[in-house]
This record gives sequence, structure tokens and C-alpha cells, in this order.
Amino acid sequence: MENTPQPSGATFRLSEWCANVPAQWSKAELGSASIAFIDTIAVMLAGSSQPAQQDFSEAVLALDGGNGKATVAGRSLAASVPWAAMINGCAAHQLDFDDVLDPSMSHPSAVLVPAILALAQSRANSGKDCLDAYIVGLEVLARLGEAMNLAHYSNGWHATSTLGAMAAAAACSRLLRLDVRRTQMAISLASSMAGGSKCQFGTFAKPMHAGMAAKNGIISAHLSSMGTDAIEEPLEGPWGYIALTCGSEAPGFARVLQKLGKQSAMEEHGVSIKLYPCCNSTHRPIDALLAVLAQHAFAIEDIARIEVHISEIAARNLRYSRPETPAQARFSLEYCLAIALRQRNGPGPADFTPHAVLDTEVQSLLPLMDIRTDPELAMPGSAGEAPHRIHLTVHLKDGRKIDQRMEHPLGHPKNPVGQDTLRRKFDACVKDVLGEDKADSLWRQLSALEQQQDINTLMALL
Repeated sequence: MENTPQPSGATFRLSEWCANVPAQWSKAELGSASIAFIDTIAVMLAGSSQPAQQDFSEAVLALDGGNGKATVAGRSLAASVPWAAMINGCAAHQLDFDDVLDPSMSHPSAVLVPAILALAQSRANSGKDCLDAYIVGLEVLARLGEAMNLAHYSNGWHATSTLGAMAAAAACSRLLRLDVRRTQMAISLASSMAGGSKCQFGTFAKPMHAGMAAKNGIISAHLSSMGTDAIEEPLEGPWGYIALTCGSEAPGFARVLQKLGKQSAMEEHGVSIKLYPCCNSTHRPIDALLAVLAQHAFAIEDIARIEVHISEIAARNLRYSRPETPAQARFSLEYCLAIALRQRNGPGPADFTPHAVLDTEVQSLLPLMDIRTDPELAMPGSAGEAPHRIHLTVHLKDGRKIDQRMEHPLGHPKNPVGQDTLRRKFDACVKDVLGEDKADSLWRQLSALEQQQDINTLMALL
């Protein structure tokens, strides 16, 4: 295929924006990006303490050779830049506690934050540089999602890994101050590393996808900065990424590219902070059930069944009706609802251990859950918002029916959490790993991330 210049193509337009947009973000944009760093570093540290994650870290470090200077979070260890990003990205996504971006149907910060921090640490970039690179990377991720979803995600691609790799390449290109051409090449190179199937949900490979995307974004930007070339338009055309992964159902870039230079994706969409360490598709049903429990008085013994209508996409994600492992339980709506029903609160990290998953009381509640797929709940067209609206009905044995619908769970930009909630989540994730004093210091430094002159000062606390 001939590599002819296409200055009007999607990849060129995205790259042009990435390279040239002024770093003049609003207070709201910078504040939202700062929250993403706070939340991601918190769940990264929590994930770093998991036994499977520690085994993974050791395996990666064995490949790396131990000569790097980029921080491996929670381990008092260092690795080379791409490998540190891979380990930290996997840790950030390990508990499925990390944030979500609706249009890309992905976990943005588990990819972008580890990639940016590792690269920035090697260059002694400032906190403001990191926030700028994050906003740029999020823009690319959102616009890729708008152009490709729902088709891309529906076809089984794990967008955190696929679209995330290209977004990470854009963010790293911004941090490296690459020009339009080199940014274009970085995104193109990343498109050749952008894989990952949703068939891996419920296994360790799923969080590893986030780490792979972070690593691949760094490698792509670095190779491009050193002169490595690739096709100028990897996204569009007969063999382009859209054609290969979406087919003819994707919305395409025509309307998406018109948004560049106007309202940023951070302003338009924002990211959803997760309050439960389980698949995002469970959060609306959990919040709906908690709302019913808060508003109505009845005992568990009074329930005949709990009927939940979810979209087909959500149902495909939540395919473990009788989970046997913690990883499967994170993708089991039956399990997550049973936990919420028993404790009248959303599930937390302690609910996803081998012992908790096989708890006989929780197992006895699973048959109460009646999960149904409802095609009317699927969102049309491009994924302006993820298709996870739900309708829950609690059927009581006395014949009463209690209905609850949920569109925006707590933590969604349209139903945001306050600073106190964010701090409680941070403390719950970080204090057991770093200790109370160090956790407090980290919170203060992250809260002033925009003023950090050298990101290494912050990274020394991890």
C-alpha cells in the first residue's frame, strides 16, 4: 500500500490538534485531570498489593533486567520506562476500580496516567506537563471512541487496550513535544500494537491489557521521536483500523473531527469515578438496588426475585452468573447484587477474595437474581454514553413490585462524587500500602499536582 500524504485524513487531523493545541486549559479541565491522577494512583497502589500483581511485576522485572529508574508503584522498585508503565498500568486496572470514559467504552486513566508518569519521570517533567498530556490523550481516546463505537466494542475489542494504546501514544507525543508528523507516526505505530479481546474479561489478562497499552504508547512515541515511520493514515481506508475492527457499522470521523478545537473531551464527557471494584456494567444495577433498599423496608426473606433488565453489551460483559474466582466475581452481576443486598452497601475490595466469593450466605442469594437482556436499553449510534442504562424490579413475596431505573451511577460526571468521597476511597486504597503518614503526604502532593515542578518528587512517595 502506497504511503502517500493525507493531510486531511483523521490521523493527521488528530495529530495536528495534539501537536498544536495551546496548553491553556481551564481551571475545571485541570481540576478534572488532577482528580484522574489522584484516583488512578490510589487504585494503582491498591492493585500493587495483590498477590497476582506482585507475581506479574516480578516476571516483568526479570525481563527488564532491573536497570531502570522509573518507579514501580508500591514496591520500592524501579524499571525502565516502558516496563514500569506496563506494571503500573496493570496494577491500576487490577481491581477494576479505575475510572471510565463513556464514548470510548474504556478505562482511560489506567492507561494514560502510568504512561505519562513513567515517561515524565525520565524527563523530570512538571505536574502541569503531565496534566496537559493527559487532557490531550483523553481527547484522542474520546474521539476514537466516538468514531468507532458501538461497533468496535460490540465486536469484542477491549477498547482500553486497543484505543488506549493510540491515546497513550498521543499523550506521550505531547509530553515529548513531537511535531505533527512525528505525532502522526506515533499514533500509526501504536495502531499496529493495538489489540486485546473482551474474551479475557474475568482473567488476569484483562488488567494486563491496560499495562500493555501504556507500554505500547510509550514505545510508539519514542520510536517515532527517533525517526521510525509508518503509514500516514492507519485509521481510515480499506485496510485501516476502522475497517478491520468495526466494519461498516462505525460512525466514522466526519462529525468527530469537527469537534477538535472546540469543547474538549474533558469538558464534554469527563470521566466516571468508580466506587465499586467491579465491572462498570454492574454499577447502575448496584446503585438501583441500593436506592430501593434505602427507600423501602423489607427483609431479604421477603424477596421472591430481583429482576434486572440490562443491555446486550452489558450482558456480554457480565457473563459469570456463578463465579468461582475473584476475577470472575467482578464480572458477575448476580454476585455484586448479592453483596449489595446482604450488606446494604456496594461491594468493596474485601468482597473479592477467594473466601468471600465462595461464602455460603452470598451463594444462597445468587438464585434470587433474574438477569434479562433488553434490546431497548441499547444506546443508538455512536457511544455518546455507554449503553448500560438499566431497569431493576424487586418482586416481593406479598405481590408488591418495586421499580427503579438508573442511568447515571454515583461517580458519573452527571452524578459526581464530592471531595470527601474521593478522599475516603483514596485512604481505603493507599493507607494499607504506604501507611497513614505517607498516604497523607501523597494526598497533599497530588492535590497540588499542577504546582509540582518535577514529577520525581511525587513519584518518590510511591
